[in-house]
Amino acid sequence: MPATIAIDPLPDHPTLAQYDIFYALAEASVTCLADLYGEDRMLAYVRDQVHTAAGGDAARDHFGAGWPTVDGRCRAWMTAQAT
Repeated sequence: MPATIAIDPLPDHPTLAQYDIFYALAEASVTCLADLYGEDRMLAYVRDQVHTAAGGDAARDHFGAGWPTVDGRCRAWMTAQAT
């Protein structure tokens, strides 16, 4: 399990393995956020992160909790999905 669901961007020329891991973590993260907080909130959060480079308050603004809480809940959710 990753230490956080916040993942670094891919390098300019990723390997297939790097791409696979990036895609899997991104998909699991988005699915988790939608499952725990609702699709509308997840979409609004992603929109803010992508289009406005929202800072650390975006999680609190959209999910009602700071990033460490949201991150921890999603890591627990991913662990539960894998078992």
